[in-house]
Amino acid sequence: MDTIVINNTKLKNMQLVSNTSSKVYTKGDKMYKILKGSKSSLGIAKKKIELVASLNLEDMEKPLTLIYSKDRFRGYVSRKIEGPTVDTFLDSLSLKQLYNLELLTLIYESITKVIIKGNKQGIVFPDLGTLDNFIITKAGCKYIDLMGLQVEKYGSKEYSSLLGNYGDLDKILNNRKYLIDKRLFSIELDKLSLIYLYFDLVFNISLANKKELGKERVISKLFREINLKDYDLMHKVWLLNQRDKPNEYILEDIKRIRDNYTLVNKGAKRVLQRK
Repeated sequence: MDTIVINNTKLKNMQLVSNTSSKVYTKGDKMYKILKGSKSSLGIAKKKIELVASLNLEDMEKPLTLIYSKDRFRGYVSRKIEGPTVDTFLDSLSLKQLYNLELLTLIYESITKVIIKGNKQGIVFPDLGTLDNFIITKAGCKYIDLMGLQVEKYGSKEYSSLLGNYGDLDKILNNRKYLIDKRLFSIELDKLSLIYLYFDLVFNISLANKKELGKERVISKLFREINLKDYDLMHKVWLLNQRDKPNEYILEDIKRIRDNYTLVNKGAKRVLQRK
C-alpha cells in the first residue's frame, strides 16, 4: 500500500467535514482521515490496515493510501463516501425528531449490522460508540475508523466514551469474559457496548454510570424509569455483569420495542409509552 506525506498547508485546501476524535477532510472524490495524537509506527499501522483491507467487509471503507509524518502513522486516504456521520446527523435533528423511535431504531440497527458482520470475522470494535466513525449511506452505515479496530494480534488504543472513564473501564475488564489476554478484547465487549449505545442513543442514559448494574433490583428500577416492560432485554442487561455467561445482541429486542412503543418526553426525560 502506498504512503504519502500531508502537511497542514495541504489540509487547508480541503473541506473539513468532521472534527472530533479525528479530523475528516474531503477533496474531490477522496476522503482524508487524520488521527489526533497518533503514536503508531507506520510499519505496524500498514500491516494492520492491509490485514483489515484483505477481509471481505463491504461495510468498511478500504484505504487507498496511508498518510505519515516523521515515520509515524497519521491517517489514510479512501474513497469519498457521500453522507453525514451519525454524530453530525444526530446533531442536525430537531427535538421532535430526537423522539422518533423508528428513526433512532433504524440508526442503531444499521450500526449493529456492521458490528455483527465484523464480529463474525473476528474483528472487535472497542471504539464503536464514537459515532463520527460511522457514515450514513443509502444502504445503511459504513465504518471508517480502521485503526480503532482490533483484528488478530493487532489491538486498539482507542476506547469509546460509552464505556465510561478509566475507572469504569477497569471494572468492566475485571470480568474475564471481556478479555482474550491482557491486550486483546473478546467480542463480548462489543455486545456490551451495543447495549450501552442503545440506552445512550434512545434514552440519553449512560449505563457506565449505573452502579451495581448486575443486580436485578437496579435493572428493574432502570426499566421502571423508562416505562419499559421487557424481560428479555432486562435479562440481556443482567448478563453484562455475569462472569460465566456470554452476552447477547439485542437487534430483535429493539425492533420489538419499536413496534410496541413510542418515545415521549416526561419531566425532561425520554421514556416509552405503549402504542
